Amino acid sequence: MKAFQTRIAENGWQERKLYFAKVDVQACFDTIPQERLLGLVQGIMEEEEYRVNKYVEVRPPAAGGGKSCLVKPIKRVVIQARPSDEMESFTEVAERLAAKLKPGTVLVDDVVGRPWETHTLLRLLKTHITENIIKVGGLNHL
Repeated sequence: MKAFQTRIAENGWQERKLYFAKVDVQACFDTIPQERLLGLVQGIMEEEEYRVNKYVEVRPPAAGGGKSCLVKPIKRVVIQARPSDEMESFTEVAERLAAKLKPGTVLVDDVVGRPWETHTLLRLLKTHITENIIKVGGLNHL
């Protein structure tokens, strides 16, 4: 809160009226027309087969706070699906991302990539969307 107050003072906004809104987005996806969403995705997926690969970006925690050795590194899981004949190798992904990543970031290949037939992916997606299932048979967090 102090940082916010300092920023207001630095920008000369002390005399302005500020408005705050609290928004609950817990169920916001319930209003999306599920069948239209599935139809849209089906129209995008034109290939017969896709390869789904996963890698992890691990980077040191943000600087600051004297106890940085006690802070866990930041971990981000990235899942990539591409047509099977266009799939990049992990080395190609790492080389492409190297310039964009923050210093000290390590990429870890999950090595479990496998091909999926489009109709299987669409069936899984339909299950995830219409039945709110997050983990199904080996494809986690898709």
